[in-house]
Amino acid sequence: MRRNRRGERENLIAAGILSGLLGLAAVSPPAARAAEAGAWETFFTEPNAEAWSVYDYNDDGVYFADWFGTSPGDEYIYFFYEGDWPIWFYIDEGGNAGDGALIGNYKAEDIQAIRVDVYINSLTTFGLVDCAVLATGSAGRRYYFSSDFSSQDFSGPGWWTVRFDLNDTWFYDNGTNFVPVAVTDGMRSTVEEVGFRFFPKLGAVNAGYAAIDDVRLEPRVVAPELAVSATAAEFRMAFTPAKANFCVIEKWNPDAEPAWSDVAGQSYVTGPGEHVFTTPLAGRGIFRVSSFADYVPFLTTP
Repeated sequence: MRRNRRGERENLIAAGILSGLLGLAAVSPPAARAAEAGAWETFFTEPNAEAWSVYDYNDDGVYFADWFGTSPGDEYIYFFYEGDWPIWFYIDEGGNAGDGALIGNYKAEDIQAIRVDVYINSLTTFGLVDCAVLATGSAGRRYYFSSDFSSQDFSGPGWWTVRFDLNDTWFYDNGTNFVPVAVTDGMRSTVEEVGFRFFPKLGAVNAGYAAIDDVRLEPRVVAPELAVSATAAEFRMAFTPAKANFCVIEKWNPDAEPAWSDVAGQSYVTGPGEHVFTTPLAGRGIFRVSSFADYVPFLTTP
């Protein structure tokens, strides 16, 4: 029996009761695994792809994602729609991507958002994409859903990067409506599954396929504290980059086109531990330290 869609989100699910994929038994949640801020799923090997599953709303089936791996450096996973039924890419503890790099305690890792590249096959058939997280939040252990990106958010078909902010309002389905909730520390600490749902537009029969690539756990980017000193001969600057951050030391160039430029050998400074930069006082100038998110690809072992 086809489920009815209702609401602005073209909803087809009652979260927590879908057969097989979404059945949530009345048991205590398993212990959280070791999520890693900056974890980056590139799907560059077939075992990376095979860690992911796809739930097909058409038949309530769970399948391996299809892997495109014929172009090194451009790998991704994809799946075809059946009629106008949605599909749901997801990773859980059983898939164990990167030995649990995407699952676990997001609070301890200070993870700010989940990023993913999505492929939009056609704006005339694409409805929306959102993120789903299985965790224990303010409404208990269930699926929580982000705000969605719809066809109006993209200027054309192709690959797009979308960001699901863990500081925004998320939602859960109470069986009748989507209820907004704030993301709690409990929810951040107990992430058991992460997924991305693609909804084609109603009536978009045999609408093609959806794909994802470059799933990333965005770390908090922090400006490091600087310890500045000088001797008679040199200027010294010491700092410790934050976890999953890299720093760049830049120097102000006051020439005809003034701009900041990277200091040679100081364009990718990471922790752990303190980094010390020195330069002769004879080469005096204005320096600054910029911080950026540091994403590190992981390998999933068979």
